Amino acid sequence: MNRNTSADEAWSTVLGVKEGDTSTLLKRIGGVLQLGNDITESIKRHDVGHDLYLGYVNQLLEVFKKMHLGSHIGGVTDNIKPEHIAGLRFCDDLLKRKAPEKTIDRNELEQIYRDIMALIDEVVQSNIDDYLKQYLLKRLDSLRQAVEMYDISGVTPIEHAVNEVIGSAYVDNRIRGKINSTGTGGKFQKIIMGLWVLLQLTNNAAQLPESIDKILPGSKSIAAEIVEKRPMDNLVDTGCASEEEIQNNEE
Repeated sequence: MNRNTSADEAWSTVLGVKEGDTSTLLKRIGGVLQLGNDITESIKRHDVGHDLYLGYVNQLLEVFKKMHLGSHIGGVTDNIKPEHIAGLRFCDDLLKRKAPEKTIDRNELEQIYRDIMALIDEVVQSNIDDYLKQYLLKRLDSLRQAVEMYDISGVTPIEHAVNEVIGSAYVDNRIRGKINSTGTGGKFQKIIMGLWVLLQLTNNAAQLPESIDKILPGSKSIAAEIVEKRPMDNLVDTGCASEEEIQNNEE
């Protein structure tokens, strides 16, 4: 890749998007640009010199705002200066200490992603109730997209997608009763509980709220089964600072 590479080809390569998939490409570029806003909001929550930390970040955002996918990537890279990168590193150092992000085990996440893709194929070819079929395909696609955004946006899209599933099952009695009535629905529920366990960073299935088990009956036993099969070393290093470490950093 060089400065004369088209911007859409360069971004597709960096973000792992298939050639011609403009919709996915734009969504992932949007996720990258959103990081600038997220950094800004996070820095502003702390008693530090905001201009010192954010000056170069704002300049870098302006560079990306002027980007055009039909132009050469050099129009962007030529305007990224060493001080912009240094500014990002200062922000990264501060936020790692003050507001560390939750991370999840990549191997487990990749396995769940494979399960999602396999279940999408299974649902498409199945003869299950049409209402349930459309529901599952919609939610599975949301989960797929959320997992694919993990490297860019972290756990937040996954948390939102899981919460949407639980919320939709709560308000839709037709779905609540049908998910547990088919083997396909059971596989879907296992994926949801697998993501829930990952997001909680715990091997204690008892921490599953009773409300979720009422909305999706059997969830607690599914979570317990998932936890039992998890290697304990997955909990050793989550990438997050402890509460005591965060308090010390605040001081």
